[in-house]
Amino acid sequence: MSNAERANDLEEAWSNFDPDEPLEIQDSQHPHPFYITPPTNVTGRIERDLLRTGDQFILSGHRGCGKTTELRRLAVSPKILDKYLPITFSIFEVADNNDVDYKDVLLAIASRLFASYKTLTSNGNSGHELQKLIDRWRGSAEYVVTEVEKGREKELELKFGAGIKSLFGTPADVFGDLGGKLKFEPAVRKQVRMVFESHLSELIDAINLMAKALRDAHGKSPLVLVDDLDKLSLAHSQNIFTEHQVQMMAPACAIVYTVASALYYDERITRFSNRYFLPCVKLHEKGSKRSIKIEGNATQIKGYGLMRQFVHVRMNEHLITTNAINTAICNSGGLYRELCRILRIAIDYALDSGRARIELPDVTQAVREIGGDYHRWITAEDIKILKTVRETNEYYRENVKRMAELLQALAAFEYVNGESPWCDAHPALDELLDRPSP
Repeated sequence: MSNAERANDLEEAWSNFDPDEPLEIQDSQHPHPFYITPPTNVTGRIERDLLRTGDQFILSGHRGCGKTTELRRLAVSPKILDKYLPITFSIFEVADNNDVDYKDVLLAIASRLFASYKTLTSNGNSGHELQKLIDRWRGSAEYVVTEVEKGREKELELKFGAGIKSLFGTPADVFGDLGGKLKFEPAVRKQVRMVFESHLSELIDAINLMAKALRDAHGKSPLVLVDDLDKLSLAHSQNIFTEHQVQMMAPACAIVYTVASALYYDERITRFSNRYFLPCVKLHEKGSKRSIKIEGNATQIKGYGLMRQFVHVRMNEHLITTNAINTAICNSGGLYRELCRILRIAIDYALDSGRARIELPDVTQAVREIGGDYHRWITAEDIKILKTVRETNEYYRENVKRMAELLQALAAFEYVNGESPWCDAHPALDELLDRPSP
């Protein structure tokens, strides 16, 4: 992240528009200078429900809508800190982002709970019940490896089998070292998952015992905030949150999972009673056409005013013309990440042309470049779907699977601001969608 100072030239501004870097939130009383209050108070609702109950929650929304920033705000809320010990981590810190299994997520939660327990508990001991469980678990793991060595996978296990036994030497090994090994060593990952598949109840028991140990030691319950699960492939997300939903809801502690927006269109997700969606910023009403023909500063349209504020806290107003900023906002679809992408590319076009500010041609070229990223993989069927979505502002139900994939790929966006959910195609695709059919 940049130094969080408002930029006075384009080179400084480029650093302030990193589309993938969430804001660091240190103190709820002193928000980050780039923070913009979202149009709906989703974080406030989650906070209220966490204070009422310690269940599992899911927070959804498109990539780049601000979920990570809101999780970080939740973790420093005074009311939350009065009741909970927040434990925040990204799943990518402990797992391979191309191969994440529900057991990996549960193991990561166990690992972070154990690390917090050891850090926050003066004697660092695991406790009698927990130690007994880990000892039993270690014995089960060694037994499974021995049995596998007798079976069809003997050759594989002879090569890697010794590795898993060394992993179960101490509690720290079980819940600490495994995290890194699951991320970088596919062979170990396979073996560990095999063990946990047969002994999942022990893993859940370990999570629950550690949560209880933290409550007993500090008078506060752990609150686990698991970030970046929304960035997984749709298939991995479905495996975790629909096919193994019961297991993900089994830990007896408060957890907030981030999930892909496309999962909201799978009826199985409704088993999570605590579901929240962080929407894109609405730039036009359902059923009305998008328009960038906005005079003046556009603040009379609430969504445009919010997005302009997002830009101007990061760079001086003189660095971009009115037409350029309005066009950039319109083509972002109301998604912060996409606005950052447009402005970063537009800055480079402006610098290439020797200009000291962003002008309309720079934004136009940036939008075309982003649209080109989609042109490389989008199909004729996708074009048909997105044209219908743009025209009707409705979810395309004739091909639910592909519609979910297009939402996951940010080819379409969802809006839920104060009304029933509705959709629109990514504005950067308008040029492609407007072409006559062959």
